Amino acid sequence: MNVYDIKLSKGFQFTLQAESRRKHNLKPGQKIQVIDLDKEIILRPKRKGSLKNLVGKFKAGKRFDVVKEHDLIVAGFGQ
Repeated sequence: MNVYDIKLSKGFQFTLQAESRRKHNLKPGQKIQVIDLDKEIILRPKRKGSLKNLVGKFKAGKRFDVVKEHDLIVAGFGQ
């Protein structure tokens, strides 16, 4: 964990250190999530989504059986 000070400009803007930008792969125009916890503020890079966001979004043509799918993968897809 790194802790460093930043200064707000007159327009209430600030610059993150290059090390943090590289570490979190931040790009110009990327959104940052601001979490206000009353006594502190957390900044979190907003990602485009995750697999968790896809759960339940699409309907499969057939019922999905995890055990059967696992067995097919282990067996080399039935070859």
